[in-house]
Amino acid sequence: MEKERFSLLLLEPGEIYFEDFSAFMFPADTNIHDFERKRVIGRLKMCSKSIVFDPKDINKPIVKISLKECIDICEWNNPLISKISSNRNVICVDCKQYVDILEGNILAPYKFKGVKQKFLFLLNYALVDDCLPQILQLHRASSLAAAEQSSMGLSIDKMLCIVLRNTCRVVEIDGHKKEIDYMYPIYIAAIVYSRQSRVSFDTLWLEDLYEKVVLETQGSKITPLVVNPGRILLTSSRLYFQPYNNIEPYPVLKIRLQDIRMIIKRRFLLRHVVRGEFRQLPVNFKVHLASYGITLNVVLLPTCSV
Repeated sequence: MEKERFSLLLLEPGEIYFEDFSAFMFPADTNIHDFERKRVIGRLKMCSKSIVFDPKDINKPIVKISLKECIDICEWNNPLISKISSNRNVICVDCKQYVDILEGNILAPYKFKGVKQKFLFLLNYALVDDCLPQILQLHRASSLAAAEQSSMGLSIDKMLCIVLRNTCRVVEIDGHKKEIDYMYPIYIAAIVYSRQSRVSFDTLWLEDLYEKVVLETQGSKITPLVVNPGRILLTSSRLYFQPYNNIEPYPVLKIRLQDIRMIIKRRFLLRHVVRGEFRQLPVNFKVHLASYGITLNVVLLPTCSV
């Protein structure tokens, strides 16, 4: 399997990567004669604040479209669609600015293109009716002012209290008055909560059939500048982490309890942290046990004698 260039470091702080779809990207001025030449195959990434297209050709740039810069996102109904796709599976994204990243596969500053552009994405396997409503919800949330967007970091209970106290108010943004609906701040949190609550740990990944499950909860793998949520499972002999998305190089991380060298109490973002040192896996990260308000800072070290 080819390694993708996309990483969570390309996203904004606090942005969440949900899932991706196999797709072709092509410009809006494409006709039936040059469709084969202009289309670019890759993966369309759906994130909480942006849409990212990672082409398979490493010489072509990764295209990142911020949802707040999008003018319109809809299903494409051009007559040409019947000739290029039998299932009419095309999403049209009209934006006023986008970003080119890693053009020519060269590490360089991002190129911000401040021009109006229309991108078309032909989904190969997924259905427009399944993914477009979720993108539109995120697009609506991106229309918030910065102050309202920051409130998305609150718990669902606190945000619901805000909504119950006052469902909307008028604020002044750049000299213009705008009515802000307080239902918007719960959109991203609600989408995240809905997705994560439907996922449980896949017990087929257990190493030993006779392992006893001690604890299962939601957690986050924390590396420098990146927080990736998933499921934490603690058994009588191992600690497992199963991410919600497919960005990790492994579907499930497995740590034997006998490889734990030490556990030290720390703090991360004003929360209690339990730092553990392990052997055998050359990875460093932290795991936040959301249900218990604990962050486990897991330091995996290469195998060595103790």
